[in-house]
Amino acid sequence: YRVEFNDEQKALDGKELIVEGFMFPLEYSRKHTTFLVSSAPMSDCFFCGPGEAESMVYVKTETPVEYSYSKMSVKGTFKLVSDASMGIIYELEGAEVISQ
Repeated sequence: YRVEFNDEQKALDGKELIVEGFMFPLEYSRKHTTFLVSSAPMSDCFFCGPGEAESMVYVKTETPVEYSYSKMSVKGTFKLVSDASMGIIYELEGAEVISQ
């Protein structure tokens, strides 16, 4: 999987952004410090997963976030991931949930 970012995406790299979507947990636990935020809720198709790489963001928080089915807004530093071997091309570091 090869990633080529356009100029608009490159301009966002390293900026503080707010991302809206649905939590997709990566571990079987109630609270998470790493998870995906997907444009579609997991309940739309449990077997389909969170979607394609461009429709999700890998989120890293310092404070554990309780799992929720509801749409959420998360604020943090947006990073482009050029090594897409794990299927992740966007990250949000130092993130915090601002609405859930």
